[in-house]
Amino acid sequence: MEHELRIRGLRLHVREAGDGPPLLLLNGIGAHVGMWRPLEATLPDVRVISYDAPGTGRSETPLLPLTIPALAGLAEGVLDALGCEQVDVLGYSFGGIVAQHLARRAPERTRRLVLAATTPGWGGVAGSLATMTHMATPLRYYSRSYYDATIGDIAGGRARSDPEWIERHAEERQAHPPSPLGYAWQLAALTVPPGSLPWLHELRHATLVLPATTTRSCRSPTHCCSRTGSRTRGCCSRRGRDTCCCSTPTAPPIRRSATSSAATSWTARMPAPAASTSTRRWSSRRCARSAARCIPSRC
Repeated sequence: MEHELRIRGLRLHVREAGDGPPLLLLNGIGAHVGMWRPLEATLPDVRVISYDAPGTGRSETPLLPLTIPALAGLAEGVLDALGCEQVDVLGYSFGGIVAQHLARRAPERTRRLVLAATTPGWGGVAGSLATMTHMATPLRYYSRSYYDATIGDIAGGRARSDPEWIERHAEERQAHPPSPLGYAWQLAALTVPPGSLPWLHELRHATLVLPATTTRSCRSPTHCCSRTGSRTRGCCSRRGRDTCCCSTPTAPPIRRSATSSAATSWTARMPAPAASTSTRRWSSRRCARSAARCIPSRC
């Protein structure tokens, strides 16, 4: 079901699918709700809620840019309008940043977090210059040739090797492109410091972090270990090529999941929240910055 809501003066396009415990999806920069359909198909027993962020898809473009905290406020407004007291939240890329701010803004309404291929913002390890340059323009939403030339570098994984996935994803992405101004406003939101790094360790939600399977900024798990191991007891553990963990002395390292099945089975894998449940805590800012390269996760 797709419908329109007016939240804090802005018209937002909202999509709901499935029936069960609510899950709020927050999409990446420029993306629209239709791009969540493959995930929705794997979660028939979950009430999946998504919406086009301001300036993307079929939502209204604001006259002025919104900050990340303001975008988190809009997400909370969507929950209010739909009568959701508490939800699980999955944020992808840009949406992952909004999810972190939502969890801080409304901790009692955020049950559990999934942070997929995202960043704390300022203070995190930046991606490659080439990738950031490709993402600085919404041209991939309008030009198929530009999309074909850049999507492998931007998304990695199947975007580099699966022609069927590339074709399907291109059609979905370009069905409802963002407005150029809306995309610019999202980029502007990313430039406002300080990001979530100063307070990220304060979140107490059960959190699953899904890093990208192959990215230019996380080529070697040992890099994270070499940077943080000397400063934090038990900071790193390597169990295969795709594993690098960072933990406090009181929390054992947890394996980082890099399989596609993790995204579809996370509801069964994550522990139920309890009063004593806390998110993974990075022991120092240096460790946290390294974690942006090889992110710790709860699996």
